[in-house]
Amino acid sequence: MNLEEKYTLIEKYLAEEMQGEELKNFEAQLQTDDKLKEELGLHRQVAETLKGEKVHELRNVLNDIDENWNVSTKKDSAKIVKFNFRRILTIAAAVALLVIGYQWLTNSNLPSEELYASNFETYPMLLNQRSAEENNASPVTYNNAITFYNKKEFTQAEAAFSKLLQDQPDNVSFQFYQANILLASQNAAAAIPIFQKIIDGNNPLFEEQARWYLSLAYLQLDQKGNAKALLEKIHDGQFKSKEASSILKQL
Repeated sequence: MNLEEKYTLIEKYLAEEMQGEELKNFEAQLQTDDKLKEELGLHRQVAETLKGEKVHELRNVLNDIDENWNVSTKKDSAKIVKFNFRRILTIAAAVALLVIGYQWLTNSNLPSEELYASNFETYPMLLNQRSAEENNASPVTYNNAITFYNKKEFTQAEAAFSKLLQDQPDNVSFQFYQANILLASQNAAAAIPIFQKIIDGNNPLFEEQARWYLSLAYLQLDQKGNAKALLEKIHDGQFKSKEASSILKQL
């Protein structure tokens, strides 16, 4: 696949014009081709920054130049090229705008809410509906808490976990999932002290996870300094270490 074909596919994918087998094959290639994934991300960012107009204009101009600027290499029949200065200025302006857009993308900080939204997902439910007795919990409330959480029905899930915590305020699992629910419900302020309590308690089951979600809670509140301090404590091999490193590069 040459460069033009690759960019055509990228534009088609971003425009949501791919379907069926073509879409399946392209997404499969994205899973294994880091270079293609990187180019897709850059193309998306530049296109969004420049609203797409100059990107397409630049491509049209360059395609036109490529078709018409055909200088013969034969010594005896050299072709005189007529320079269209308006066209050249158009190219220069488009290129300059692309460069400025790229520099802005690579040197500026992404808004906290974008970093939060692109990285947050609720933690998988590890509690088993058959283990209500092991957790000394009301089977109905316990099962409701799990069911509503898995369905992302967070209002009902929060109410169920609140009831469970009334009876077992020190149950770390209940605390952790309740904090996840609050974060998903855009209530980071209420989630922060819960995640912090889990971290301070050095709980081996949820400490690493709590640190990651606490950093996201601070991003939701646009407190980048607090988020950065936590992300720097997430080391290689720990929960979400790659994602933490990626966010740090963007802060």
